[in-house]
Amino acid sequence: VVYPFYFEYGNTVLKNSSITIDHICNGGIHIGRGGALVENNVWTSTGKTINTDAIDIKGVTDGIIRGNRLYNFNGFNSDGIDLGEGAKNILVEGNYIYGNRDKGISVGGASTCIVRNNIVVGCDLGIGIKDEGSKAELEHNTFVRNRIAVATYTKAFGRGGGIAVVKNSIVSASRGPAYYADEFSSTTFSYCLSDKEVLPGTGNKLADPLFTDMMGFNFQVREGSPCINAGDPSSPKDSDGSNTDIGAQYTYNKDDFPADVILPYQPSVVINELLTDDSKEIPGGDWIELYNPTASPVAIGNWKIAESNDIEYWENIVDITAVDEKDFFAIPPNTILPANGFIVLCADLNAFKAAYPDVKECIGNLPFGMGSKETIHLFNER
Repeated sequence: VVYPFYFEYGNTVLKNSSITIDHICNGGIHIGRGGALVENNVWTSTGKTINTDAIDIKGVTDGIIRGNRLYNFNGFNSDGIDLGEGAKNILVEGNYIYGNRDKGISVGGASTCIVRNNIVVGCDLGIGIKDEGSKAELEHNTFVRNRIAVATYTKAFGRGGGIAVVKNSIVSASRGPAYYADEFSSTTFSYCLSDKEVLPGTGNKLADPLFTDMMGFNFQVREGSPCINAGDPSSPKDSDGSNTDIGAQYTYNKDDFPADVILPYQPSVVINELLTDDSKEIPGGDWIELYNPTASPVAIGNWKIAESNDIEYWENIVDITAVDEKDFFAIPPNTILPANGFIVLCADLNAFKAAYPDVKECIGNLPFGMGSKETIHLFNER
């Protein structure tokens, strides 16, 4: 089966349905040209799929993708929502998208869309807009734990870049940079919040959004959140007459991220602490501490840690091969990080041991130094 649902031309409406994809196919539903309304459906992949998008929209004008729940399309090159072939003015609204190996929302082929009030969690790219003529206007979205939340880039050489205009949105806990735009593309932010880096533009904030329970997938913000009343003053007011908030406007429901479909979030290994000695006056030099917060040991042999300067991004691939050897460190084979354990990666192992003789779990030497504005990336063996 190429597509469980395949429609060309005509007017297609799919509502209030539950669809499970348990085999490799091009997508859950394909709608080409004609009219499209895909609303209030639940899309679940069993994880056995590759090259399989949940919702595939091609050449449609004024289509609507609203209120869907999309889970675990985590095979290679699998998107949640894929817009292409000149789809125009597509409204992507109120969808919850979780765990896609590639993009939560993909916009290409000179397609345009309005992306509003979506929650995109745990994807490689939260949204990717690629090639000339592709543009997404984003408002009141929440992106959490994606490698990159918003990416604009050239997919095929010579085709130009994509455009993203992002407003009143949260970018939180990105595993890489909060956003990426190559030299042919543009991404602009206004009245957005990031907890990773300062976003360029007007009215943006660098702060913790103070989610109610990020680990429990409750992305409503708590009292005292810097997102409250901090949106664009020219946006429509909230129901109480106050200035609009930053982030997706929704009411949490535990069924939106069901426990029998989505495993509780728990990072396996994190960069827990680091020290950069720009002055060269602190004994022990630069170091990075890794921590395993889980109850099980993790094999970290052959993992690599790199600084940001040479890292290249292209869709769901981080090209570690593009990094010069002097800019990454390979953790020795057979290294095990114990449950709730720490290990320190040192720029100068002998100096670190002399300065901190009580720290036994340490390895070195890092081939790169760290500055005050460095981004450090940790790659597993894959």
